[in-house]
Amino acid sequence: MQLPQVGDALEAGKVCGEIESTKSVSDLFSPVTGVVSAVNDLLTDSPESLNSDPYGSGWIFEVSGGAVGSTLTASEYRAAIGE
Repeated sequence: MQLPQVGDALEAGKVCGEIESTKSVSDLFSPVTGVVSAVNDLLTDSPESLNSDPYGSGWIFEVSGGAVGSTLTASEYRAAIGE
């Protein structure tokens, strides 16, 4: 797993890291433009929390100073994918 570092400047929609599974490596895209203010380093040892608890212990990183205008809330996303 390759995550951005605290202090990295991110741009919405651009690759900011990689997540590796047993079958593939996927790019991680930043949802907003801003500066990384925190990174969940526990994912390095426990990446399964990305799937088991994505809204709790599976958080990936926090971004400060970014505009959030075009992102969806969790409930909006569930509605968009038909859950």
